Amino acid sequence: MKTLITFAAIVAIVSCASPAGAEETQTGRVHYEFDLAAGKTLSLNVRSGDVRIEGSDSAKLTISFEGEKSDRATEVKVTYKDKGDTVECGIKGGPHNEFRILISVPRQLNLVVRMPAGAMEIAEVAGSKDIKMHAGDLDVDLVDADSYASIDASVTTGEIDVSALKAETGGFFRKFHRSGPGSFRLVAHVGAGQVTIH
Repeated sequence: MKTLITFAAIVAIVSCASPAGAEETQTGRVHYEFDLAAGKTLSLNVRSGDVRIEGSDSAKLTISFEGEKSDRATEVKVTYKDKGDTVECGIKGGPHNEFRILISVPRQLNLVVRMPAGAMEIAEVAGSKDIKMHAGDLDVDLVDADSYASIDASVTTGEIDVSALKAETGGFFRKFHRSGPGSFRLVAHVGAGQVTIH
């Protein structure tokens, strides 16, 4: 009888456990940290604002905040879902002025980022990147321009500054393309604003 009760308890625990790949939602913190192995793809959906994404030697995704209104960081809502080769992360809420979101990721990582508007800076991340914004300023550090098979930058209205490749465009409906010897791919688009690649 005792064996049957123990077995039933184990079944109940397993049944209540979160399924693999279940979405995790967190809020009310000033610092977030999740496991993120190098070489994966991070799909990031971020609210409008001032955002910096920077590569590090850690196998973690960390999110922190700075600025005069960083004391309101607890208003931010973060969702995280590990789907195997791809990790999805969403960042919503919080103040919009005097508030900067700092995101640290493994240095070797593929990035897919969507943000409505604001200022985004990406530095020290070696991997393919697909970055799109409706409006604002996008600054991308290539790390090594020759590691890319293709670089595509575009703005509907605004300017593209590709200083690392000695090219610059401005005006309406501007696009820039470069093929290279590497394996990474970069797609950077801003509807209205500026794309800077260096």
